[in-house]
Amino acid sequence: RLFGRPHPAIAGAVAGLVKVLQRQGKAATIEELFREELVQARDDPKRAQESGDAVYLTVDALLSQNALPLADRLLDEVLPPVITSRPQNTGLLFDRATLCARRSRFNEAAADFASVISRDPTDHDAWYRLAILLAQSGDAEAYRRHCCQMLFLLRSTTKPTTAETAAKASLLLPA
Repeated sequence: RLFGRPHPAIAGAVAGLVKVLQRQGKAATIEELFREELVQARDDPKRAQESGDAVYLTVDALLSQNALPLADRLLDEVLPPVITSRPQNTGLLFDRATLCARRSRFNEAAADFASVISRDPTDHDAWYRLAILLAQSGDAEAYRRHCCQMLFLLRSTTKPTTAETAAKASLLLPA
C-alpha cells in the first residue's frame, strides 16, 4: 500500500512471491501469509474489493499445490464478500467450482459454473466444464439444452480455442 491505496508495484511483488512459494511447494506458507489480509477482507467489503486479486492468486496457488482443504477453507471464508463487492470477478467463483468438482461435490460445482456463465457468458471454459458435469450427472436433457445455449451464444466467435471447446462440449454424449 502506498498512501492507503493498493500500489501496482506491491501487487506485482506479491504475485511474484506467490509464484516463488508455489514453485517451492509451500502451500501452507502462502495461506499463512495471506490469512490476515483475507480475514480483514472478509469483514470489510471495501477491503474485499481491493483484495480480490490477492485472494485469487492465493487460491490459485493452493489449487496448483493440491492443497484442497486450505483452498476450500479460504474460499468459504473469503468468497462471499469478494463476490458481493466485485460481481464481475468470476475467477474466484470459477476456482471454487473447480475445487468442488475435484472434491466430488458436483451439484455445488455445477451451480458455481452456472453462476460464472451468468456473470460472463463468454467464458467458454465454464460452459465446457458445466457441460461435463451435466453429462456426468446423467441428465441428458439438461446437457443438450446447455449445449444448445452454449452454441447459440458462442456462435459468432472468431477464437479457435472457444470454437474447439464448444465443439468438444457438444460431443460428450450421443445425439
